[in-house]
This record gives sequence, C-alpha cells and structure tokens, in this order.
Amino acid sequence: MVACLLAGLAASTAGLTADASAAKAPAGRTFHVDCAKGKDGASGTSAARPWRTLAKASRAALRPGDSLVFKRSTRCRGVLEPHRSGTKTRPIVVGAYGKGSRPELNGAGARAAIVLRDVQGWTIRGLAIRNPGPVAEIGVLRSAIQIENDHLAVASGFTIEDNVITDVATSKVAPAGTNAINYGKDSGGILLKAAADKGFADVLIARNRLTDVAREGIVVRGGTLTRRLVIRDNALKRIQGDGVVVVRASKALVERNVLDGFNTRGIVSNAGMWAYHSTDVTFQFNVVSHGANGDLDGTAYDIDGGNERLVFQYNLSRENAGGFLMMCGDQGTQSGHSIVRYNVSQDDALSEQGVVRAPPCGNEQDIQIYNNTIVTSDPSGKYLLRNVNGSSLVVRNNLFVSTAQPALVEDSWSIWDTNLFANVRCTFGLQVSHGMVGDPRFVAPGKATSLTTAGGYRLRQGSPALAAGTVIAGNGGRDFFGNKVSPTARPNLGAYQGPGVTPAGGAQPVTAPGCAS
Repeated sequence: MVACLLAGLAASTAGLTADASAAKAPAGRTFHVDCAKGKDGASGTSAARPWRTLAKASRAALRPGDSLVFKRSTRCRGVLEPHRSGTKTRPIVVGAYGKGSRPELNGAGARAAIVLRDVQGWTIRGLAIRNPGPVAEIGVLRSAIQIENDHLAVASGFTIEDNVITDVATSKVAPAGTNAINYGKDSGGILLKAAADKGFADVLIARNRLTDVAREGIVVRGGTLTRRLVIRDNALKRIQGDGVVVVRASKALVERNVLDGFNTRGIVSNAGMWAYHSTDVTFQFNVVSHGANGDLDGTAYDIDGGNERLVFQYNLSRENAGGFLMMCGDQGTQSGHSIVRYNVSQDDALSEQGVVRAPPCGNEQDIQIYNNTIVTSDPSGKYLLRNVNGSSLVVRNNLFVSTAQPALVEDSWSIWDTNLFANVRCTFGLQVSHGMVGDPRFVAPGKATSLTTAGGYRLRQGSPALAAGTVIAGNGGRDFFGNKVSPTARPNLGAYQGPGVTPAGGAQPVTAPGCAS
C-alpha cells in the first residue's frame, strides 16, 4: 500500500511539474507588418493594427516563440535586422499572413535584405527576397539572407525554408588590392559565416528557390566545426559563383538539391557543390548541370582542401564545362579518405584537366572512386580523367564511355582495378588489373535530365559489365537507382546494380584498345 501511495504521489508530482514548466513558457505572440498600409505607431499585434516599416520590425522586443509576419502581396524596402534571440525549441519565426503572393523584402542594394547578427533560434520561411543594385560599382557585396556569428561560441537553431530568392546583385569589379578570384565569396543568396573561433549548430536550409544570384548560392562557413547541418531540397538556377558550399562542418548532409547553371560570371574558382576543411560530409541525390567556365574549377562536385571522409553518392552531373569531379587539396597538407560512388556523369565536357580531374594543386590521399557511370558525347578527344597532382586514387568498377572521338585517361599514381572502357585511350603508371574494353550496352544513354529520368543508364541483357565487378566492403548498400548492393556477390560495373533489362536500343560506342590490362 505504501509503495502504491508513493507511486501515485510521484506520478502526481510529475504531472504538476510538467504543468508548471509549461505554464512558465508564455504563449508566443504574433506581430504583423503591412508595408503598404500599416502604421509604426500601431500595436502590431493583430492584422488590423500592423506596423509599417522594416525599421520598426527590427526594433521589436521579440522573445522565444514569437512570430513576425508580413502581409502577402506587399513589398517592403530596406533591411530587416532584429537583435533578439529565440531558442532551438522556441524559435522566433519570420513568415507571412493574409492572402496573395509572397511578401517581398527588397534590400534595395543594402549589404543584405535580412541580417541576423550574434543571435540564434530563428526560422525564416515563406518570403520573397531580392537585393538588386548596380553591378558596375566597385567592391559592393550584397546578400539576400546573411547570418553572422562574431561573439557567440556556437549560434544554433536556424531554419531557412520555402523562400524565393532572386536578383541578388554583387558588383562585378573587385576593389584594388583584392584577390579577384575570391572576391564576392562573402555575398549571395543564403550566407552563414562565423568568426575564426565561433561556429553554428542545428541549421536546416530547405526547399528554397534561388535564381539569378551573385556570387554564391548557399554557403555555411563556420570558424569552428558546424554540427547538425542539413541542406536539402533547394533549387538553384543561374548562380554566378559556387552553388552550395560547406566550410568547416562535421557530419553535414547535402541532399536532393538541384543546381542548374553556376560559375556564370567568368571567374574561374567556382564549383557546383563542395566542402572545405570539413569532415564526414555527405553529398547525395543532387543534380548539378550547365556549369560554365571550366578552365580551372567549374566541376559539379569538388573534394577540396582540408577535407576528411567526404562521401559523394547517387548524384547526377550533366553538361558541365568543368566536368564531374575535382580533387584539389591545399598545398603542403594531407587530406582525403573520401568516397565517390554510384554517381552518373552525362555529357560533361572533356578538357585538358579532365571530366574527373586532379589538377595542379595539392594532392588528395586514398580517394575511393567506384561504381560510377561516366559517359560523354564531347567530340574534342580530350581527357575523361587526368591526375597531374599526384592524388592517390583507388578506381574500381566504373564505366568510362566516350560516344564520339576517343577520349583520354592519364594517371600515374593510382590503383585501377576492374573498370570498363569504351572508346577511351589510357596512360597508366601504377597497378592496372582486370580492365575491360567493350560496349557496356546501356538501355538509352544521354537522356537524363533528373534523377528520375536516368533509367537509360541501366544495363541491357548481355552487357559485359553485369556481375563483372570486384566486391567492395562497406559499399553503401544501394545503387543510384535504389537497387540493393550485395555485400558478397560480384557487383555490376557502373552505377546500376540491377539485372540486365530487355534490350531497348541504345548507343553502340566504338571501342578502342589501350585501357585493358
């Protein structure tokens, strides 16, 4: 009986504690802004009494759980720069109310349209954001959303979702004495940056649309390692510099993003999606296309300096002037141990650097490149893969195909094992084994425009690539198409791991000798 009474008392006390805790957290308030008809002298607490200006909204004494909402079908000019913080569980939410189109926040040429500086616990959703300005100016940087952490050890709890960002115009000319190649990398669509000894945590950037943005698309740049970062389901188009960049992050996830057009300004050092000085970052189910100006960078994906254990898997790269993949470490430092698997590269441009390239920069160590399908119709006869920086690669179970003039492969530092080449001429310097020359017998190559339209890279019955690969430990468990990959059975070569499909046409590349062992 005593035990029952004590149990009942404990349950009762627990309930009272929970109720008391809930009572301590005040209900979130909602403040309204109508930049067409509001009044800054109003209370702002109802749609009938909205504020008028971004200046008033920026001064609001917001607290965790509050919302700041803008009337739909209105436009606000200026800068939203609030100075209060929410929490991870009770963020301050910026959103919209009423009927009509998204409310527009127009920075009108300011440094950024929305600025969050040394605060945390914010959600920004449902807005249209622009920041135009004259591009002929010298050294003027602009962003749509800019979050800065200069004084908090870790700024956490940011969600940026379902926004439409257009027309962000950083000026084209770098100021005197500035490195012109890197000028503008502190500008763009969504930019998070921290001081050298500061960082971010619990960041979600999702379902945003960015179009005609200079210079960067989405960048998260921690001073220390950013943790619990997810960038997913964003659509980016006509980005003048880099598409998605992660700097100093740990265990970040970049997935299901679509980037169509990047590096369009003509400055060479931009890539589609990449990481720098980061560890255990995964890039998967992304599509990158139509990157321009591929003389130096310009690749869809990039294993850059100071990274450890990156994974690029289940991605599509197509029609990029710089190619599919770059491996370029910092000079004098060791980095690598990354994996590139089950990706499809379609019609990326051949070049002197290569569709897969290790150009003149620091080398990368122990890069595992396996079960990728790399196909090009570029008639230039230049490089499909070229390694000139001494990166150590292990290249297995891939398909390298040129459907026009014979393409080239050159690598004197890596291990090549069980790859199939069609219309490719090779120069190797180290171990090469079990290479094959032949037609992989694709169903219908050259037609992929998305992850769901890449079925032409499945293998037809009778393909020499079926069950011809080397078993790889820790192989990821699935292929580009969602088929399971056995841990013990011999895999197919390339990104498709299902059975041979009924013949359905497809290109018949002419095979050239020079790549088999």
